[in-house]
Parts: sequence; structure tokens; C-alpha cells
Amino acid sequence: MLPWLRNLFAGNSSDTIAARFHHDAAYLIFPCYALVEPHEFKAWAAEPRPAELFATNAAQLLKLSTARLHIDRFGWHQGKLDDGRDYVAIQYPEPGASPGPLFSLWVGQLDNPAGVNSCFLMSTSSVAGQTALRQFTQAGHYDRGPGPESRLDALLEALKTLDAWPVLGCEVGAKDTHTEVDRVLLQKMGLNPDD
Repeated sequence: MLPWLRNLFAGNSSDTIAARFHHDAAYLIFPCYALVEPHEFKAWAAEPRPAELFATNAAQLLKLSTARLHIDRFGWHQGKLDDGRDYVAIQYPEPGASPGPLFSLWVGQLDNPAGVNSCFLMSTSSVAGQTALRQFTQAGHYDRGPGPESRLDALLEALKTLDAWPVLGCEVGAKDTHTEVDRVLLQKMGLNPDD
């Protein structure tokens, strides 16, 4: 998938390789599954070790051996939100001292994965003791600012008030790829989504 990525891992320590893999699984692979192939979550949920299945698939897509990636430390959480939508969360191994991903979260309907889906990433922040929250769409990703405490229940609770959260920055594709979610998020930044 990304041949140049292999060179980034060459000659690095096991911890560095694992940290880089966790980053790429969170920022590249999970959003692709969440927004393009969410039906995979339903299939994985039926497996005895779905988190390891996700991590193994991510490693294969990145053309990496799973030997030093700590895939057995990935966690899988799923349930229903108060509004009836399903969620699937991948919990990443503890990132250590450097910033790294904590949770990737998909929200949608497992019975209708082609419907409206949301994808979020909560990571440790470069500010000690804080987290950062990102929101992904098929058109791009948005910086939603400082996140909640580094627990899944805090992230799920934060979703209830997400409409009130700011958008601090974004990277989005061409206007013809924007969804209604993109339009709303761009307007929150004071941008005209039609430009």
C-alpha cells in the first residue's frame, strides 16, 4: 500500500517500530476501515480476538511483520451509545513518554454500516497530562482540540457535547468530496465550505 513506509521502520528499535506502527494504524488504517469499509467491524466483532485481527490486518497493509508490534496489547471495545448508535473502539498499547494514539473510535450502525459513520482519534497530547481529539471524514480530518481524560468512558461522554466543541484546524480534500459533516465543521472554523 505505502512502499515508502517500509524504509521508515528499517533499523529502528522495537519500541520505535511499535510506536510508529500504532501511529499509522490510528491515523491511516483505522479511518480507512471506519469510513470506507465499516462492514469489517461487524465481521471482526464475531471473532474471538478482534483487536488482534485489526492489528494484524493493519500490519499486513503496511507490509510489516507482526513480530515486534505488540498486537496482543491492542484492546477492543464495542457497545451502544445512549442515542442507539453502535460504537467500536480500538485501544492502543500505552504510548509511553512520547505522544501517541490512545483510542480510535467508530460510531455508526453495525446493521447498516453503509449509513452515516463517524470516526475519531484520541491521542496523548504534546502538553503533558492532556489528550487531543481528532475527527475524520472521507474528505479529511479535523483538530477538535484538547480531548477528555484518557479513558474510553470519558471519550464516549464527550461525544454527547461534541457539537459545542471547537474546530481548531483541518486538512480537507476538494469541495466535491465534502459531506454535510465537513460543511458544518468548516463553518465552525469560520470558513465558507463552498470556497
